[in-house]
Amino acid sequence: ASAEAIRKFSEALPEAAILAMGSGVSAETVIKVIRAGAFEFLPRPVERADLTAALEKITRVRRGPAPSARKTGRVLSVFSTKGGLGVTTVAINIAVCLAEKSPDNTLLIELDTRQSDIATFLDLRPTYSVLDAFENIDRLDESFLRGLLTRHSSGLWVLPGPLRMERTQLNGEQVRAGLEIIRSHFDIVVLDLRN
Repeated sequence: ASAEAIRKFSEALPEAAILAMGSGVSAETVIKVIRAGAFEFLPRPVERADLTAALEKITRVRRGPAPSARKTGRVLSVFSTKGGLGVTTVAINIAVCLAEKSPDNTLLIELDTRQSDIATFLDLRPTYSVLDAFENIDRLDESFLRGLLTRHSSGLWVLPGPLRMERTQLNGEQVRAGLEIIRSHFDIVVLDLRN
């Protein structure tokens, strides 16, 4: 089932670099996952050195031509086909690792309208949430965006989910347009996509 989900995700987003994780899996399963489209397989629990090496490999392999005049940051999405697998923990750790190398240009977004786990995990007291950004696309220039963000002690910029459950939902067009604007202001955007 996981290889099939990776195959579908890889076909839908061919530019995505998929990192698969698992514990107690056979070599055959790892091969299936890689063949399905995963860029790398990391054993769980994930060691910092393994994650760093995988991210550096992605950077080496995917390094493209010289950047154009307009900056277009990379978007890394972390998701799972079911809850309770530590997606938020992995997203936070990836973002913090990347922020160590690029503290002013790394942003973690909790793309959810449920109560924020990231704010709890990082012990943040944000004033604004992802809803304030994506519901105000027409105002989303760099100054407005930076005013919505919360800074973590690691140097990571964070746009968390709401502090309480919200009934509203973000639509695909809002998210697409918002991410295009956001990635023009940050080199790296990590998305925590809760299922």
